[in-house]
Amino acid sequence: MTAARMQKAQRLHDVQKSLQRLEEERIAVLQSRQAELASLQEEIVGSLNADERIQDLLVPVIVRRLKSLSAESTRLAAELERRYHALRMIASRTKCAERLSQTYEQQHARACAENPAKTTARNPSYLGSYAHPSPSGSCFRERASCGLTGGLSGRAISGDGPVP
Repeated sequence: MTAARMQKAQRLHDVQKSLQRLEEERIAVLQSRQAELASLQEEIVGSLNADERIQDLLVPVIVRRLKSLSAESTRLAAELERRYHALRMIASRTKCAERLSQTYEQQHARACAENPAKTTARNPSYLGSYAHPSPSGSCFRERASCGLTGGLSGRAISGDGPVP
C-alpha cells in the first residue's frame, strides 16, 4: 500500500515539474518578445533622430507604430506578471508534491525494513501453493464431490458401470 502511495506521489511530482517547465518556457517566449518590442522601439526612435527629412513625412505613421508597440509592451508586461504569479503557484505545488513523495518514500522504506515478509512475493493459488499430497490410505480422487461433505461421504465411482 505504501508503494502505491509512493508511486502516485511520484507521478504527481513529475506532473508538477512538467507544468513548471512549461510555464518557464512560456515566460521565456514572452521575455524574448518583450526584448524584440524594446529593440523595435529603439530602432524607430533612432531612425527619427537620424533623418529629419523622413520625420516630416512619416511622423503620424511612426507615432501610431510607437503607440501600438507601447500598448503591446504593456500587455506583455501584464501577461508576464500573470505568468510569474502562476509559476510561483506551480513551484509551491511542485515543492509540496516533492515533500509528499519523499515522505511516502521514507514510509515505504520503513515498512520494508520493519517487515520484510510482507514484501516477499506470494504464490497465487492457481500456481499450486495450496496443493498438498493427499494423506496415505485415502483416495479422495475416486469419490464424487458434492458440497462440503460430499467428497468424504460419497460412494466410490468406479469404471465398472453405473452406480445403483
